[in-house]
Amino acid sequence: MKIILALGLAAFSAAQMSAPPPGVASLAESFNEAYDPKAKARLLRQLAAAQPVTPRDVQSLYEIFTRYADRGVRDSVLACLDRVDPRNMDLEPIFLGLLQQPDPEAKLLGIRGALTLRSPAALPLVEKLAKKRFAMTDPEQTVFVSKRNAWWNQYEALDALAQWKPKEAEPLLLKRSRQAPRLAAILARRFWKDALPLSRKWLAGDATDQQRAQEALRADVPSEQLRAARPEMLAIVLDPTAPGELRHQVALKLGLVSTEAEVSSLLKDYRSASDARTKVYLTAALFASRSAQVVPLLLDYAKTDPSPLRRAGARVELKELMAPADYRAVVEWAAKNDPDPANREQAQRELTQPR
Repeated sequence: MKIILALGLAAFSAAQMSAPPPGVASLAESFNEAYDPKAKARLLRQLAAAQPVTPRDVQSLYEIFTRYADRGVRDSVLACLDRVDPRNMDLEPIFLGLLQQPDPEAKLLGIRGALTLRSPAALPLVEKLAKKRFAMTDPEQTVFVSKRNAWWNQYEALDALAQWKPKEAEPLLLKRSRQAPRLAAILARRFWKDALPLSRKWLAGDATDQQRAQEALRADVPSEQLRAARPEMLAIVLDPTAPGELRHQVALKLGLVSTEAEVSSLLKDYRSASDARTKVYLTAALFASRSAQVVPLLLDYAKTDPSPLRRAGARVELKELMAPADYRAVVEWAAKNDPDPANREQAQRELTQPR
């Protein structure tokens, strides 16, 4: 009997180990039924990492997307939707159906799914929505949620078109961003090399152009777009005639995509620079690189920079780059020697926190 029981338990354990992870529809159902916040958070993480395979999966995503207005839930749904296999054309009908619904949430998911599949049937619908004139300059101009959602649907359609048919979308975005400056962020994300000279020009323009420049420069640009324009970005950072805001924002992006060899080169530029402002922007690029090569410079800032905020900020960045024991020595120094009482107090609190 014991042998049989042991074999049964072993078989059950093996079956559990080989069982496939729960599908999207199952995870969505479990999320709806869960009450414990920790369980809900865990299920959301699983959902974001899952891949929709069937129309029922997509329907389940749509249902929880519309049921919960919570940002975390919706971000998890969109992350899951972005994992759709582009070859899974079995999902084309449901995405097409969502895209044709008047409901803005349905339309958003339809656009995302149609873009992933590059659905031929959906492209005319996405183009039609992208080419509509915006009813208002900015979605915050209205208190009506339905109108704000409709605005964002058009924004999403333009972003999809920029990835789907870039040659058609870029001139359209350039034209429409004059009416709706937020669209400059799409120009930056999808056409960063072209957005750089435009941003410089816009910074010298009127209020609308300056807003376009701000949207473009602060956009979250994919690393491959940044890498392709790295020589142009470096030239801007080193150009003393370029606007300060342009140099600062470009420096942050330059640092983010710099290799270790390029960080070494930036350090040489920093040491040889005679212009104080150029040193400031090179410092921004170096700190954004998160390279261990920058630790000596950060240590210098943490101890000698005239600004209490910059000294504290340098210490925060050092925490990510130094071994715990070495970092603790930096905090101990700040607790005893930083000229600013608030910085000393903050460092002292950090020393007393459990590690």
